[in-house]
Amino acid sequence: MERSDRDLIKGYLSGNAVDFELLYEKYKRQVYSFLLNMLSGQESSIDDIFQQVWIKAVNKLGSYHHQDRFLSWVIKIARNSALDHFRKQQRQSGVELDCDEVPELSDPTGSEPWRELDRAELSVLLGKAVRRLPLEQREVFMLRQEDISFKEIANIQKCSINTALARMQYAVRNLRKTLSGTEVGGIENERQM
Repeated sequence: MERSDRDLIKGYLSGNAVDFELLYEKYKRQVYSFLLNMLSGQESSIDDIFQQVWIKAVNKLGSYHHQDRFLSWVIKIARNSALDHFRKQQRQSGVELDCDEVPELSDPTGSEPWRELDRAELSVLLGKAVRRLPLEQREVFMLRQEDISFKEIANIQKCSINTALARMQYAVRNLRKTLSGTEVGGIENERQM
């Protein structure tokens, strides 16, 4: 029988290091996936930030109060670590980070070329489209993929539930535009890349 997160945390805080390893194994994939999508194009930084997230989680575990799901709590740490990374880069480069900018995309042609693709090809195209989303939309989309509720997402992003819902709506709209704007020739070019 699988032990609850609460039991694993209690066990670790009581001195059983194996309990934290079990907790880590349970959630490492989701946290890494979240960071991979948040830090798209910065793969060299992901492993370092991933380690920092878990170090922070260990250090703050005594203050975890179980009001949020553990996954939401550790994702919040991951999000803050990614934002700190972006801010540090911004200071170093002098370029402003605009998380709310929504790119202008061409109007969809009405055709649905993705219907001709197999699942693997669609997955690759969707992954690329997700990485092109503005940061906050990408974040909401990825958190929903991990079955995190909009209430928890709003808490993580420090915004209202309506804002989190709107970000998801914009993300889905932008993904549809991106995918429907992909012509079959464009898909062939994506395959060759």
